[in-house]
Amino acid sequence: MRKGKGLRLTVFVLATVLMMSTIWGTSANFSVWTNVVNAYYTDSDADGYEDDVIAVADIMIYNGYYGMLIELYVGLELPSGAELWYFVKLRAYVSYFTLEFNFKDSATEQGWYTVHIVGFSVYDTYSVMNSYTFDPPGGTSNQPPSLEVSVIS
Repeated sequence: MRKGKGLRLTVFVLATVLMMSTIWGTSANFSVWTNVVNAYYTDSDADGYEDDVIAVADIMIYNGYYGMLIELYVGLELPSGAELWYFVKLRAYVSYFTLEFNFKDSATEQGWYTVHIVGFSVYDTYSVMNSYTFDPPGGTSNQPPSLEVSVIS
């Protein structure tokens, strides 16, 4: 093999390996960003008790693709330290959207509440949790807690 041909082959192989490691490295980053922008209490289920928590969160997709599968873990931490966690799975067809989470019959204690949201895609190796803390008045309810999710933009 001539010296020039061997050098070109070596450069080509090195460039290919470098390019592939850059592609693989990019997919190892997190691609779902969450931001809880507001949380408050209300009587959203019209049961006569202001014991429902509404949380509004912006979701942004980085390095994603049309129809990407996203998993959200949404939690409500009560003043007693008890936590209510929900798993939400959806497909994203836009890179930015806002979701409303309705924690029904969940604000039953007096004190500070914290909403937690973390999102993952199938390519993520880690993610960042975003939280929002607020203080609704306590309420009472005979219903078990539940979550309703709505896309608002």
